[in-house]
Amino acid sequence: MFYLCDVKTVQADVACRGFFCCLIRAIEEAVVGDVVRVLEKFQSSDMDDEKVRMAARNMLTGFLEGKRLRKTPERYAILDKVLQLRAHFDIMALHRAMEEDAYHVSRATIYNTMELLVECGLVRKHQFGNRHAQFEMLLDATNHHHLMCTECGRIKEVKDQELIRYMNSRKYPSFSTQYFSLYVYGICSRCARKLRNASSEK
Repeated sequence: MFYLCDVKTVQADVACRGFFCCLIRAIEEAVVGDVVRVLEKFQSSDMDDEKVRMAARNMLTGFLEGKRLRKTPERYAILDKVLQLRAHFDIMALHRAMEEDAYHVSRATIYNTMELLVECGLVRKHQFGNRHAQFEMLLDATNHHHLMCTECGRIKEVKDQELIRYMNSRKYPSFSTQYFSLYVYGICSRCARKLRNASSEK
């Protein structure tokens, strides 16, 4: 479920207000896929970082108010840090990033806040095999697939336009697609080189 606070509190230009109107319509109609597409479309425009931050903070505020949860400084600080992380990240990486900024918050608080961000639609959670869950900011997300190295666990995002067109054209009975995510498992070039070197030394 998505929530949004009163957009009159947002100091934004005409383009930003237009974005909120589209977003509110998608939310009112409870069409998650439309929310994702609106966010992606606006993210690809000339929206600067402060407007992205403003939109994300207002979505979180509305969600917390709707759930009658506390609007703590820690939750907003975690959201701000998540907005700065461009690649996939896990709880440990986020915790380290917070510590590097001298903002001390427990891993439990980060974990609980990330679950809230996933629930309100700001963050997408990925579970790659039995490894730690990975997260990515939904405001930055587009349909893509992931190349995951089974040796080192490194993840690389790849956009295959032909695959995206094919998946977008697929229709399934009694099902409305919101987004798709494909995981491709293999060995990255760095690990493959190490394995070759190790075998040649034997």
